[in-house]
Amino acid sequence: MELNSGTTVNAVESNGTGSGSGSGEASGNGSGISFGDAVTSFKEPAYPRLALRRGIEGSLKIKIVVSPEGVPREIIVLTSSGHEILDKAAIDAVRVWKFIPQAKPYFVLKTIVFQIKN
Repeated sequence: MELNSGTTVNAVESNGTGSGSGSGEASGNGSGISFGDAVTSFKEPAYPRLALRRGIEGSLKIKIVVSPEGVPREIIVLTSSGHEILDKAAIDAVRVWKFIPQAKPYFVLKTIVFQIKN
């Protein structure tokens, strides 16, 4: 059995103040950078063993507010996987990711997919 907790990078949607770079559409003034342009160190979330045994799959979309130092300041689940165990595994993994430091806080959007492949 092969596991895949692959990811999909989404366009940045921003609200707030500041300036940003990246691709996608924005509304308002905001500071958002695409995930691939912002991340310097990350490891995909581990597939929870209980979820694997039960055949639980899903994907969630998160918003990561990055501090000026390049560490996650806030992790917001925008769209849940529908399974608390998967959402928690994703959030736990994101807490240790590192991003490019900037003068001001910014955010990135990330979709994390938990899929069991046979």
